[in-house]
Amino acid sequence: MNCLKNDPIGAGLGLCGYAIYATTKKITDTINKDARLTKRFIRDNWNNLLAGILASIIVLTSNGILYGFQAVALPLTIGLGIGSGVGGIIGVLTSKIFDPDRDHDGKTTAWDLLNNNLIERLDANGMRPVMLSISITVLLAASVIYPYALGGICGFLVGNQVVTKIGQGRDLGPNSKNIEIQLRNFKSQAIKIQEQIIKLQIKIDALQRAVSPTHPDDPS
Repeated sequence: MNCLKNDPIGAGLGLCGYAIYATTKKITDTINKDARLTKRFIRDNWNNLLAGILASIIVLTSNGILYGFQAVALPLTIGLGIGSGVGGIIGVLTSKIFDPDRDHDGKTTAWDLLNNNLIERLDANGMRPVMLSISITVLLAASVIYPYALGGICGFLVGNQVVTKIGQGRDLGPNSKNIEIQLRNFKSQAIKIQEQIIKLQIKIDALQRAVSPTHPDDPS
């Protein structure tokens, strides 16, 4: 205390230095964690990412050849970029602020909500292929008339999906390694629960014997 009173400037500089160090360390730890999550995501989902990139290139090239690169392909690309950025920002906010503990796992992205509430409810052998065919036709027509808007919507869905999945340590699709790990964890939890049930049952039986007096068998 005497040092703080005798040298308030030094104490203030020390507090500022500690605050800067703590803030920098927190930022560095967050960046390192996000870098590891991104590396794992790319390693486990490279095939889905590659398929998405190739599909985007094919769609943009086809639209450019058919309707003109400057009229359609370029606006679509710009819309995709802007939409992906906005969707990615919302994905970061979701994984860091809105649902950091994954309490709503599988329901935190725009695509998850659309898929779970609409697409999955349709009959796989009935209305789903019909609606998908109609949707593709409408999207192709909209890409010519409203390329910026359609590119923005598609980019938002993709950016939000990818960034949210990265931030929450999830995969784009079912991963066999993760499924095996989850299966082992569930089996281990089931064994522990069964052991706890057996122990509780033994205690219950012991308490019942202690409370209930023994009666001689009734003569038949």
